[in-house]
Amino acid sequence: REIRDAIRSFILKLLKIYLSLSDHEYELRSQYEKERSLNKRLKGQLDQLKLRNDSETNATNWDDQNNEEHLISSAAHELRAPLNRHLGLATLIQSTHLTESQREIVDLMIKVSNEGLYLIDDILHADSVVHKSIEHEWIDIGPFINDHIGSFLAEQARSKKIQLHVEFNGQLEMITDTTLLKRILDNIISNAIKFSHPNTHVFITVQGTEKSVSIAVRDQGPGISNEDQLKMFKKFQKLSARPTSGESSNGLGLVIVKHAVERLQGEISVQSSLGNGTEFVVQFNKKEDVRRDRKLVMMSA
Repeated sequence: REIRDAIRSFILKLLKIYLSLSDHEYELRSQYEKERSLNKRLKGQLDQLKLRNDSETNATNWDDQNNEEHLISSAAHELRAPLNRHLGLATLIQSTHLTESQREIVDLMIKVSNEGLYLIDDILHADSVVHKSIEHEWIDIGPFINDHIGSFLAEQARSKKIQLHVEFNGQLEMITDTTLLKRILDNIISNAIKFSHPNTHVFITVQGTEKSVSIAVRDQGPGISNEDQLKMFKKFQKLSARPTSGESSNGLGLVIVKHAVERLQGEISVQSSLGNGTEFVVQFNKKEDVRRDRKLVMMSA
């Protein structure tokens, strides 16, 4: 009788554990479905925006476009909070004891949440680049770029075993908006790393004269076709070349770069062909009155 009671008690414990795990797995699957549904709704909104953007044919749509972008920006702000909550919950669940199938579901939930947050950040960056006020300050672009690469881009390159080579020549002091310049550097250099294969090189060359400063970023990636070059600066355009290590790409990076360069009254160009890598060149002119003011400041000092 004691043996039967012990067996009965053991079986009841096993049933409770099984039911608890079943409930846990059900909650994980339910949360995953919510994540996927939210991501699908966001993708649908972005697809609608892309279709409307492609249909714009002249400047008479400017006001409508501004209202539309404001709506998308507001929606992005609203979506960030629930995505952050989902990510936090999934990360918390990840630290518990899970079966292999449960862990795969949680990992997928975290990946979907992060992709959604990256997309929202890019949407908000695109909006801020267009509408932010310009704040000028003098910088020595050599140390500025070195510091920024070391703080934000070097680790991305190391993770793919890509070597960054930075070279400076000429008169590199200039006046600019450092926030917009960082956006330009982040997207161009990050793209060069993202679309390059491991164990390759990315070359960053900065040249300055009394009248201008140019920044060139050249990679050894797959290159960009002529067809893709015609649409690469339009919103939400997916190019045929894909990131080489499964990184996400939503078609907003080069749009942010183009807007930022235009806000700084610069020019951007690209040289590329399939199989031969890509080089982006950004050039900024130094205004005559600004240079004169700088010389006066140096003489006074």
